[in-house]
Amino acid sequence: MTKSLVSVLIGTYNRSKLLKRCINSILNQNYSNIEIIIINDCSTDNTIEILNEYVHKYPNIKYINNNKNRGISYNSNLAYSLSSGKYIALIGDDDEWNDTKKITKQVEAFKKDKNLGIVTTYWNDVKNGKIIRQHQPKIDKNVLCQILKGNGIYCGSTALISKEAWEKVKGFDESVPRGTDSDLFRSIIAKGYQSKILNFFSTNVYIDNHPRMTPTKSISAFKKDILSNEICLEKFKLEFNHCLEAKLLRKKSLSKKYLKLFLRERNFKILNNFIKVLYK
Repeated sequence: MTKSLVSVLIGTYNRSKLLKRCINSILNQNYSNIEIIIINDCSTDNTIEILNEYVHKYPNIKYINNNKNRGISYNSNLAYSLSSGKYIALIGDDDEWNDTKKITKQVEAFKKDKNLGIVTTYWNDVKNGKIIRQHQPKIDKNVLCQILKGNGIYCGSTALISKEAWEKVKGFDESVPRGTDSDLFRSIIAKGYQSKILNFFSTNVYIDNHPRMTPTKSISAFKKDILSNEICLEKFKLEFNHCLEAKLLRKKSLSKKYLKLFLRERNFKILNNFIKVLYK
């Protein structure tokens, strides 16, 4: 019996050396029906040369080049538009799958439960070649309220998503500037799909200080974080009304961010937005 096709989507930017590790970990999977679709987000290093090496050697790998930097949500949606799989796997270009049976185990989980939209696993944080933290999240009875509070339970680089669930939410919301994986998972859960976390470590997530596709410490990143929280509160306002604890926690967090930004920039428009968040 032919195994269902799994499409692995990767967006990459200026990480040619790290990308090799990522691709090799996918090729090492014992699951035999995988395609790898890579979007080169206008890299200025030798990413194209590296990709050409793989494409010539492996017919299940294809890539395209962006003519300008577009970001991870656009790249993921573009990669999906080129895919044919029944299941969609995500992985960061600097991460790797350390369990060769990862995809096999996840596909088996989908076959056992037709209500699943997302299957993830445990993962490791790795820095300077050493595991510094192991994540073993658990799903609450009310998983929607759990993920409305924040994420922390699903890691993007471990996720396998059904094509049906992906298309139901139309993939990544490109209006969300930060926390794009979390928004995708939240959207799928809000549509009524179930999720499952398999209890094994499948993935190494590297948090070394190499250049990130999404910078995290700049004032621009801080403002994007605020905007993402605003979008979340509006996008899932009906769900938040059934999860008041999550709504209060989200508003409290956003209020603190607004206040911090106001104290930094002394812009009274920020203060006005801060007040709106409190009373909306």
